Amino acid sequence: MHTLAVQLAEPRGAVFSHFWKRTRRTTSRLGASLACGWLTMACGQVELDPRDAAQAEPATERSVRLVVVRPPVQPTGPDAAPRVRLARRESDGSLVELPEEFLDALEFRRGAVVVTLQRALLLVHPDGSSSLLAREADGLPARASDGSIAYPARFGDVVEVHWLTVGGENQRLTSFHGIATRVAPKQDRTVVFIGAVPGGVVGVWVADASGARCVTNCGLRTGQPWGDAYVSPPPDTSRVDFDGQRVRWQASTGTWESHVLPARSE
Repeated sequence: MHTLAVQLAEPRGAVFSHFWKRTRRTTSRLGASLACGWLTMACGQVELDPRDAAQAEPATERSVRLVVVRPPVQPTGPDAAPRVRLARRESDGSLVELPEEFLDALEFRRGAVVVTLQRALLLVHPDGSSSLLAREADGLPARASDGSIAYPARFGDVVEVHWLTVGGENQRLTSFHGIATRVAPKQDRTVVFIGAVPGGVVGVWVADASGARCVTNCGLRTGQPWGDAYVSPPPDTSRVDFDGQRVRWQASTGTWESHVLPARSE
């Protein structure tokens, strides 16, 4: 099991080869259907059917929802990742904490999307049962302003960026050989993330329905001089915005970076 690349260092040593040499697990595609009739797999994409979801959820459970809580005792050490848990908010308002800990969790509908300690990405239902979204997350999921969830999933050497709506639609925006982490969903099902291809240098990427487009450090390669062409990734991708056909963010130095968004490929 390889180390999840959720934090990218600012120095120029933050290159793709650092991540590409990690030990990989061979992951297989899921079967045609998964638990509770909520999920189906097609061409590597997990899809939620909102009609099946409504039928699968008992009426008595519809007033119950999951909330994310942070345990008071957290792991210690320089490499220790913080942990979260889920709790059931019952119809009377009481909280019943569930025992399992996760690397991350986002409330979604009445359940939650979680990253397990083994880096699997699960959809947890209000009754505590779960369905598999991806056997391996390439980074932590993030919630859009409309409640949708963007997440990067890894299948061997291939990474996919997905957009999961509250209505149950799960769209695969892009699929490529490389890495995708620190995803930040924007309007119109656009996702900003930090990514790279094999042998490349990490930079800002943008994914939407037309696929993925590299914005910075696109032509740079490991083992070659970069000169002044290297652009440090933004400290917080959620603060990246769009100004027409340009991508903008404020660097850690306080200056503003602005780069042309490449045209969509036909």
